[in-house]
Amino acid sequence: DGAPIELSPREWMLLDLLLTQRDRVVTKDQIAESWAVERSESGSGSIEVYIHRLRRKLEGSGLARSEEHTSELQ
Repeated sequence: DGAPIELSPREWMLLDLLLTQRDRVVTKDQIAESWAVERSESGSGSIEVYIHRLRRKLEGSGLARSEEHTSELQ
């Protein structure tokens, strides 16, 4: 609907990473590395939470991709 989407700093970082790597599979380790944290420090659960939140916020914006295209992140 053209309304602005409010994203947290981590969500912006995740979106930027996914857009710059759009033709590649991005692993959770790569996400943690881009956030400059150890995977154990960020926890795979927190990465999954940010992925879920970003997907939910992008639904209906035309920017969200189908689950089929993003299942590699899980």
